[in-house]
Amino acid sequence: SIIDLIRSGSVDLVINTPSGRSARADGVEIRRETVAADKALVTTIAQVSAAVAAIESASEPITVRSLQEYAADRASW
Repeated sequence: SIIDLIRSGSVDLVINTPSGRSARADGVEIRRETVAADKALVTTIAQVSAAVAAIESASEPITVRSLQEYAADRASW
C-alpha cells in the first residue's frame, strides 16, 4: 500500500487530492504518514502546478540546504 511505501522510504513526494467520503478518510492516514516521514506533501492541483512551474524555471540545479546554512551564507555578505 502507499502507507507501506511511505514508511519504507520509497516515496519522496506525495500528491494527495482526495475526493469522496472514503478517499478523504484514506487521505487523512496518507497525509499523517507523509508528515511523520518528513516527506514533501502536495494537497491541491494549484500546489502541483506551482511546484512544477518552479522546478521548470530553475536556471541552476536544485540543491537542498538547512536554514542554518542559508543564515551562515547571508551573514558573510
